[in-house]
Amino acid sequence: MLNISGLRKINIYSKLVLTFLIVLLPLNGIALYVSSRGAEHVEKEILTSVQSKMAFYMTTFESEITRTLQSQHSFVSDYDVMNLSTQANFMDQNAKREAILRLQQRLDLLVNTSSFLSHVTMHIPLLERSITDKRVLDSISEDYKSLREYSSRYDAPIVKWNERMFINLIYPPERTIQLEDKAPLFVLTLEIAQSRLQHVLEQLAGSYHGEAFLISNGDIPWTLGSSQNTTISEHLWNEILQTIPLDSVSYITNLKTTDGEYIVAAERSNETGILLAAVIPTQQVMGSLKQYKQWSWLIMSMTIIMIFIFSYGLYRIIHTPLRRLVGAFRIVEKGEFNVTIGHPNEDEFGYLYARFNEMVMQVKRLIQEVYEQKYRLQLSELKQLQSQINPHFLYNSHFSMYYMAKNDDKENLMRFIKYMGDYFQYITRNGSDEMILREEINHAITYANIQEMRFQMRIRFTIVDIPIVVDTILVPRLILQPIVENAYKHGLENKEEAGVLAIRFIVAADRLEIVIEDNADLSENSLVAMHELLSGQNGAGETTGMLNVHRRLQIKYGPTSGLRLARGTMGGLCVSIVIPLAKQEGEEDYASSARC
Repeated sequence: MLNISGLRKINIYSKLVLTFLIVLLPLNGIALYVSSRGAEHVEKEILTSVQSKMAFYMTTFESEITRTLQSQHSFVSDYDVMNLSTQANFMDQNAKREAILRLQQRLDLLVNTSSFLSHVTMHIPLLERSITDKRVLDSISEDYKSLREYSSRYDAPIVKWNERMFINLIYPPERTIQLEDKAPLFVLTLEIAQSRLQHVLEQLAGSYHGEAFLISNGDIPWTLGSSQNTTISEHLWNEILQTIPLDSVSYITNLKTTDGEYIVAAERSNETGILLAAVIPTQQVMGSLKQYKQWSWLIMSMTIIMIFIFSYGLYRIIHTPLRRLVGAFRIVEKGEFNVTIGHPNEDEFGYLYARFNEMVMQVKRLIQEVYEQKYRLQLSELKQLQSQINPHFLYNSHFSMYYMAKNDDKENLMRFIKYMGDYFQYITRNGSDEMILREEINHAITYANIQEMRFQMRIRFTIVDIPIVVDTILVPRLILQPIVENAYKHGLENKEEAGVLAIRFIVAADRLEIVIEDNADLSENSLVAMHELLSGQNGAGETTGMLNVHRRLQIKYGPTSGLRLARGTMGGLCVSIVIPLAKQEGEEDYASSARC
């Protein structure tokens, strides 16, 4: 290990390389670690998103099947169905025709209210007819004899026959028919539109460029895929089915096979026993994350190479002219102002040398312009103070808009965005450094409305008795809103309920007072500290908030203006903004006696 004396003997180029390596390599290491951790987090979020999407689609499908089964069983107690299936021979033609028409309307309603049904048919052996949602057949349907062998159950609601999918209801149940050796009273068959189910599966898997399947393990197992021509081989399909546990309700994993890497997600319905599975190529979802890792390593390698190149260039281009400049500064430090330096090239150092020469020549002249310089410093300070904006307000406001949008609170979101637009339109407005006091008040009201919505109405804002004189007074921009902001940030923000912020006005013959008061808890030590800050006894050099406003007002109006602090009648901080007025002859002092 090199000691201090050894480091001193290393040339500047080596020191530059070593310094850059010490500084940048840990940063690159941290960046690689953060990138790796971020990739893991993103991967988990993607898997969670896939699983949530699977659960949503399974819940939707399960709810639709359950609702369909319930609607189907309601026909057991239907008056027209029971009459047609048991009393058809004794009914006159008009009654029979009306009963068939009402039944057909119910079947049509069932199809129209379902997302997955294409046709519904009621087979009535006694009537020797099959009634569909569209028409009445002259005879019993050819499907009747085949479909009466397949009865749907809650644990296996969908049966597949002749490449078609049905939900069947046999009444009385198939077991009773077999015991009594009778034909059923009726058979209700609900045909499922496979194209609609496939469309839903395509929506589920299409966004990930994968495939999705519905799988039933009932008496007659069946599988329905998102596409007719699946790209999944039989070997991969068998491996996927073996991966999914039989007792799992929700399952997701990464599967590596000879065909590639896949994300396998599955959701099983406890009610129907149907399994929803999705097979997604990992490359489609995670490919970009791997590229980011590769780019991170490439950037780190390029960084090391650039360190050597940059260090050498820095040594050659900057070190020599900088050493001459440092020597010239040391001469000036001794009080000698006749030094001049020259540079052969017209680059930045040539410009810097020329400016240095001009600076030395102007030092004596600048010393003689003390009062003018003081004025410029005050003006510069005023512009700096006017430009200060608290970024936390922006962050919190955007998070509030995020949660309103997330909760679909459109009305409040629209109001909030309008307030935010008015707020930033005002603070980013170019032009004069002074504004009409009325506009300042309106801006403060807009800010308070934003905060009132942000804190979900647990802080109430009131403003009363705005005098007409505010329409004629020019004031520095942003003198009222920072005081209101201070009340929220350092007092009301911590109140869990019943927070109050009130603004009122006191007009006297020679001044206008704007009183801002809250009911936050205020300790005596805090009040004393704020008094010391405004009086300059603190010496902390803070230039934001109340001190900002106080100094700007005194720069413009003099020492009789500024802020006055006291404990308010509500127990919190009471701030009075004092603005001098030009008293008109004969004008009376009608100021209220109410103060903090």
